[in-house]
Amino acid sequence: METAIQMFKFDNKQDIRVVHGQEGDIWFVASDVCKALDISNVSDAVGRLDEDERDNIATIDVMGRSRS
Repeated sequence: METAIQMFKFDNKQDIRVVHGQEGDIWFVASDVCKALDISNVSDAVGRLDEDERDNIATIDVMGRSRS
């Protein structure tokens, strides 16, 4: 599965990777969002999401390849 990644500029300073899913879903990369919001524990932040908000999360490496 090839993943299309685009960049989203948060507050005109922080780049956040955006992944477009196969069904038209838009997913933000949690580590980028946490960095932009100065949240240090990404695992804790993701753990607070509802099941349906993290159900389809795939691990994406720095080259944009899916590592599910």
